[in-house]
Amino acid sequence: MENHTQNGGADPAKKPEPEKAGPKLGELLVEEGFLKKEDIQKALDVQHEEALLIQRPLGEVLLKLKMISEKDLEKALKHPDLRQSLGSLALHKELVTRPQLDLCLKKQKADQFIGEVLIQEGILSPKTSRIF
Repeated sequence: MENHTQNGGADPAKKPEPEKAGPKLGELLVEEGFLKKEDIQKALDVQHEEALLIQRPLGEVLLKLKMISEKDLEKALKHPDLRQSLGSLALHKELVTRPQLDLCLKKQKADQFIGEVLIQEGILSPKTSRIF
């Protein structure tokens, strides 16, 4: 006669063994002879570098890839159409709150950039506004 618990299941005192995680993809590819460890390390290095690039502003990535000169990037960043979106960027980066931005938009004159108003109101510093 078998030993069963009253609920008909397995013995509750005996915990099930945790499932062992299988090998990682890189380990499996090496074990199966598709790649060498050095290949996997190179791919991991590229993966890491690309992850860092994703976190960088587009301008920095373009500079790193030598797709634009620093001079041309600076010129583009000073373009009036781009500067008008500074408020949205500052809001997105949580440098300003929506009420602060709305107040500055009300105070903004027709020939004035929103960044200038944010600086005048003491919400952004000139140094912070240049990072955009």
